[in-house]
Amino acid sequence: MKLLLSYILSILSGLLMMLSMPSYDIAFLAWFGFVPLFLAIREKNALHTYLLINLCTIIWSIGTHLWYPSIFGWWGYLIMIAGGLFYGAIIKMGYDMSLRIKRWYSIFALPVTFSVLEWVKTIIPFTKTWWIELLAKSQWTVPENLQLLSITGFIGLSFIIMLCNVALTEMISSLKIRKSGLLLPLTLLLVPIANSVLGAMIVNKSEQELLQHPITIGANVDLVNQDPAVTALGGQQQAGDGYLADTPQMQQKIFDINKQLSQELVQRNGAVDIIIWGKMSSLTSMIATC
Repeated sequence: MKLLLSYILSILSGLLMMLSMPSYDIAFLAWFGFVPLFLAIREKNALHTYLLINLCTIIWSIGTHLWYPSIFGWWGYLIMIAGGLFYGAIIKMGYDMSLRIKRWYSIFALPVTFSVLEWVKTIIPFTKTWWIELLAKSQWTVPENLQLLSITGFIGLSFIIMLCNVALTEMISSLKIRKSGLLLPLTLLLVPIANSVLGAMIVNKSEQELLQHPITIGANVDLVNQDPAVTALGGQQQAGDGYLADTPQMQQKIFDINKQLSQELVQRNGAVDIIIWGKMSSLTSMIATC
């Protein structure tokens, strides 16, 4: 494949993966979004493989993390690129490993490497708080695909998304050069299909149960970070989304407001199974009650 076409395919993959993520929510694109990139890097030397992968992942990261500058200022633009380099590093590592394995199971190298290292980022002390979106988040609007999370966590969903992309790439490559080897990728494509089918059965069963035993949910919107009476009790420190509840007095005030709102909600609407507080209220109220 000519280099120009390869770089066009890399950009296309970056755009497809970007559009699959939250805020765009075209979830089905994630299942084949990497295929143009994986076709483009075949038979390329190490330098072009590295550049093609990271071109794709930086576009993916920038489009996925457009909110970074609002939180981090101009540093946000650098962190967007850093997120892309993180994605690129684990894809490159998995791809290199697949080239070193000369057996049929090399097809699993990239999906395993990507999903495991994506998971490792979330548990080791230095990186676990990094706000880099997970590949599995591309499916957050598709409940059928999310049922796997109760068994494997996000690592299982990331694995089958990447496995689907690799299997499709292998199938296209086999057809292109007219060689045998279609059986394995075709078989592996049954994995995401089976996940969706089983997930749909679980969701349908849950919906039927909810029809018979509905759950009542209430929500509070307190806007406490805009209330002068509340913010005056804090140290006036601000994050990108408002004042920080950085004193016990401010935390207690937020808790008291939401407690009162919850009581009013129950009095007005009767029994409520679940009451949802805003993120700031939930965090500060936990601190206050502790």
